[in-house]
Amino acid sequence: MGIKEAEYDAHLIRITEGDQFEPEFVEANPNFKTPVLIDHSTTKPTRVFESGSILLYLAEKFGALLPKEPSKKAECLSWLFWQIGSAPYFGSGFGVYFSIDT
Repeated sequence: MGIKEAEYDAHLIRITEGDQFEPEFVEANPNFKTPVLIDHSTTKPTRVFESGSILLYLAEKFGALLPKEPSKKAECLSWLFWQIGSAPYFGSGFGVYFSIDT
């Protein structure tokens, strides 16, 4: 989308090796799960964990992807929350193995 401020570094989290239990990771996400985002562009780094929270945080921070009109926003959030509730049943794939630092 061309938002330079949204660039990030992805870090491999090897759950088979217990990386999610390392103190640095637990500080980022006390639930020991991925994904997690640490936004270093804020005065005090902001931690955001869980897929839906990360997507909503980024949409609001950059003013993108989330409609402003209330009924369209409600529809968008309904699908987002449906995805969150359904992901464990359909498999979460990529997000299980990576965390993001911005």
